[in-house]
Amino acid sequence: MTVWISNNQIASLRVPGVYGMRRNRAQRTPIVRTDIAGFIGFDTRIRAVSATLSPSPTTGPGHRFLISIAACRLGEGADTVAAPAFDIFELADDNTAVPMAIGQAIRYTLAVVDADWEEDAGDLLPAPPAPLTPAEEAEEARKLLRRRRNIVVVPGAAAAAGRETAPDEPTIAAAIEQTALDAWDESPTQAAAHTYQLLAHIQIRRTAADAFRTVVIPHHRLIRCDDWREFILRLGPPVEDGAYLAPSVRGYFACGGSRCYISLLDRPEPDDTEALSHALDQLLGDDADPIATATGRALLLHEPEVAVIDAPDLYARRASEPESLTLPPAATDACFRPCNAAIGLEIDAALAPELAEPLFDLPAVLDTQLALIRLMIPHRWRALLLLAPPLAIDTTSGRYQPPDAAASAAWRDAIHTALSTTGIGDPDEVSVAALYAPWLIVQEVVGAPQTIRPPTGFAAGIIAARDLARGPAVSPANVPVTTAVGTTSPITDDDIANLYTPDRDASGNPRPSVNPMRPRTGGGVELWGARTLSTEHWLRYLAVRRGLSAIERRCHAALERTVFEPNTPALWMQVTQITLNVLMSLFRDGSLRGESPQDAFYVRCDSSVNPPESIAMGRLIVEVGVAIAAPAEFIVFRLGRSEGIVEVLE
Repeated sequence: MTVWISNNQIASLRVPGVYGMRRNRAQRTPIVRTDIAGFIGFDTRIRAVSATLSPSPTTGPGHRFLISIAACRLGEGADTVAAPAFDIFELADDNTAVPMAIGQAIRYTLAVVDADWEEDAGDLLPAPPAPLTPAEEAEEARKLLRRRRNIVVVPGAAAAAGRETAPDEPTIAAAIEQTALDAWDESPTQAAAHTYQLLAHIQIRRTAADAFRTVVIPHHRLIRCDDWREFILRLGPPVEDGAYLAPSVRGYFACGGSRCYISLLDRPEPDDTEALSHALDQLLGDDADPIATATGRALLLHEPEVAVIDAPDLYARRASEPESLTLPPAATDACFRPCNAAIGLEIDAALAPELAEPLFDLPAVLDTQLALIRLMIPHRWRALLLLAPPLAIDTTSGRYQPPDAAASAAWRDAIHTALSTTGIGDPDEVSVAALYAPWLIVQEVVGAPQTIRPPTGFAAGIIAARDLARGPAVSPANVPVTTAVGTTSPITDDDIANLYTPDRDASGNPRPSVNPMRPRTGGGVELWGARTLSTEHWLRYLAVRRGLSAIERRCHAALERTVFEPNTPALWMQVTQITLNVLMSLFRDGSLRGESPQDAFYVRCDSSVNPPESIAMGRLIVEVGVAIAAPAEFIVFRLGRSEGIVEVLE
């Protein structure tokens, strides 16, 4: 027997078999997180080293394909396996044959087996007979290497590039079993008992008689990380190779982020223009793709927790050498005299290092940013963080240098012009995106090298931390940027005014804002702005956009329990009460403005918004007005139910 007891009652029940259960007077608001970020970037675990011909004077042309692998873990729970690190990993080496013709490709699959071999386990192999020929010595060395590692390479069949397929599961399992029998000297029972996880697929394309291209294709494209340590465990330690995924995630967690999702892209060689173009398509993704085949942005949309999206590797570089600068000795009175605005420690801007060429040229980056804005407009409860601009070419030297405030303003104007002329979205809709500038100079710990990083990952962490501490309706600005010791170009008060509150354009239309990273004397670097690309009076504020989105999501989640209920006045009353419960909790939290609930919001669900023709079509509408920004003006959106789903219409 069950006894239901209201919250305001106290009962002491001693009857066997009778239990007291609390029942809330009002239904609880579903917990909907709005602080979680999603990052889009290249897989950091595997990089191509070389793919070359290795001709033999006696047997003819052969091949040698090499990659590097970072130590990482795959799988969950009892199925977790560890992949060891290899600076040089032999993917395939045969000096007697080339495995594909010109125009063909082959796909290799890397499987990580649960075997845990010791690095010095050479004595486990039987001693080979002596003396050995050079070929036999090389073969024995390969056997020893294969025994000491738990990564098995399984090749697919060569086919026309783009039509090659990876080995299927039975083929992979059979190859692992055969490797265990031949190279690990296991019994058939032991060989058949191995579990494994797939790490990645490596596509090798032969583009000419002596030219190959390598593309790393991740097997698991979406990875969840709850802290920086988990990122390192799953994707390996960060390496200075031109990619910005790892530094951006590091900045996100350093600035207060608590969880993120990583959407991995195929990683081509820097000079593979065909594969780089394909990577941009992958970054955008296709909303029509199911989660099994979705990539990039579209894959993140399948994860309902993701509320902030950043694509740091859209700005990746070609070089693998780190760019860093050396700070001069600190002056004894450094905090009591004016500091250079570039870095805050009287560093001459000329000390900023020359940057390597970006992977994607500026027109391609601009087109991709515009495409991201257009594709994210239907999902504008998620914030899209963009960089203004990527690396720019110095007109004097012709070299790539960190962009200054003028370059950031010019990039903002280019986006503004494109949005205005192409009709991508109206001012309300482009509130989905926010621009940040300039690049940051980051020092992880005292004494570590100073490196140049894009600011968007750090901004995502500040958004998450402010959301967790005070809610999404509070502006994520005027906050120190953890680990940032300066900016790559000076930011003066006039620059901030031009970036954040710009004059109208030549046609008299308002320009959007850029959120600047501002060095402050004695205070480090602060995020000094929280505006979107919108020029609408209220939705230009990121706090208003995200606060409105949070309310919509909470109402959406709360009203899902009403789907398939009869569309009658009784349901209207129920929907009104549910929505009021959501808004009252937000009002008590201070997310809405006004001295009373009447000043802060209203809810309307009656015949005025649900005419007979709407009811006949199976639709239910509830109109909600909320006052997020001061002075309290109502921003109106509508919630609807149609054919078994709940919809939001602003």
